Amino acid sequence: MRKLKAGIITIHKIKNYGSALQAFALQDFLERKIGWNVEIIDYKFPNAFHRSHRYKGIKKRIRMMLHDFKVNNPLYNKLQKKRFRHFWKTYLHLTSKKYASPKALKAEHFDYDIFLTGSDQVWNPNTLCGDTIMMLDFAENNNKRFAYGASFSVTALPTQFIELYKNNLSKYISIGVREKSGISILKDLGISTNIELVCDPTLLLTKEEYTPLVQSCSIKLPEHPYILVYCLGYAFNPMPKILHVLNEVQSNTGYNVIFINNVIEGFQGKYLHYKNIGPCEFAALFAYSSFVITSSFHGTAFSVINRKPFYAITPRTKDSRISDFLIFLGLQSRIMYTDSDKKAEKNCDIYTDEIESKINSLRNHSINFLKRIDEYCKQQ
Repeated sequence: MRKLKAGIITIHKIKNYGSALQAFALQDFLERKIGWNVEIIDYKFPNAFHRSHRYKGIKKRIRMMLHDFKVNNPLYNKLQKKRFRHFWKTYLHLTSKKYASPKALKAEHFDYDIFLTGSDQVWNPNTLCGDTIMMLDFAENNNKRFAYGASFSVTALPTQFIELYKNNLSKYISIGVREKSGISILKDLGISTNIELVCDPTLLLTKEEYTPLVQSCSIKLPEHPYILVYCLGYAFNPMPKILHVLNEVQSNTGYNVIFINNVIEGFQGKYLHYKNIGPCEFAALFAYSSFVITSSFHGTAFSVINRKPFYAITPRTKDSRISDFLIFLGLQSRIMYTDSDKKAEKNCDIYTDEIESKINSLRNHSINFLKRIDEYCKQQ
């Protein structure tokens, strides 16, 4: 029987570990376990369309121009750019053609059996700015549309986007979302059939299935136990909570500290700082860590994948990605809300039989969701 050919649209080619690794994981799982031929449509995101809509006003445009100048400067983070480019070229199966704008992609004709919106913040209205490419509006009317692990990254859509989302998402045959809040948004749009909660693509793969990436790590890893700290601040401000948690965990364990990219201001202990790593190095640092402290969704996901003790810093409102995920798994004890005075515990034995059962149940449910898509398409 001929293999089904699938085209994935997702956020895959920004310098972000989670985006790169979720794209790899979904592609890898669909090819090895479902048996599809997979291509990731090489759509540039963000592009001029998004910049023109997001950066209105003189101050915002100046900040955008300075950011673009720094990022496009060949001397800026040259080694990190090289490692990301190596990952994209080696591990992602991209279309031979690159698409730099919505217009360019809408002018293309594809021969895929399946169109699939992938994961991460693909339906975030604050970053899409009305771009409907991630909602597959470039596919022809008779094409089969699905979504796996899509995230809105908000708890409600802005009023001006409601009809746009409703018109495009109602064309999907089935939709798998990453957060419970996504199901509520879809139901508010009047889309209530064939929608399910599924895990992030990174959790489709086991720790062992990331071994090829870990073995491709190009940095020397410490031999001593370490606390890995991966702090992001663009979605919310994790300070000062993350500093307090780090100090408590370091005091409880005595472990050394490794920072990925950003060093937490105010930390007084000794540390190593890795600021030019790529996705393979990211995977390796998580695999060999002894404890993780993070304000990142994918930092949280890779802590769970590798069964590491961790704390995840998250706000109590607005961004529910981390809290939805951990509460669903019964790991709410690992949540550190930014406005909480909760202290870090000394007990690190968190993966009980009950937790393992919930992790495996979510993963198996998500795998079955993809298998049902496969069966549906083969029957048509």
